Amino acid sequence: MKHLPLLLIPLIFGCSQRLEDKVAGTYEYKDGFFDLEKTFYENGEVKTFAPHGQLEDVEETWKIEGKEVLLTFPDGDSQVWRLEPNGDLHLIAWILDGKRGDPLVVSEQRHWTRKRSYLRTLILASVIASLLGFGLWWKASRRQPAKETTA
Repeated sequence: MKHLPLLLIPLIFGCSQRLEDKVAGTYEYKDGFFDLEKTFYENGEVKTFAPHGQLEDVEETWKIEGKEVLLTFPDGDSQVWRLEPNGDLHLIAWILDGKRGDPLVVSEQRHWTRKRSYLRTLILASVIASLLGFGLWWKASRRQPAKETTA
């Protein structure tokens, strides 16, 4: 039981260090004109959502090239994104007609914030509570009953 916290470290901090695993998720972008969400799926698909629902006419795919995320549109043009240490995505360049353009100026207008999912935290808390409960039950079931003393 005393080694249980060591076994839980991979669950708490995540086992995966692959960039692909870090990118998959939902990101939101808000400014004066747009209020959008993009969901990057592990299979390379991207779905874009506006407040009224999914934008069906926007079909994008994503992949990793080096340390950058490449978001490709059906016409072949692409956006180049950088994954920030906090998990957000930042648009850094466009690829138009196969040619990468000049780097974009870093600004808030090109920043997509990763939406946090609390499901993983909830599952982790449930697992920890279950393991602790099992440990307490196990310890109680192994305890020797006290001998009765007669006076």
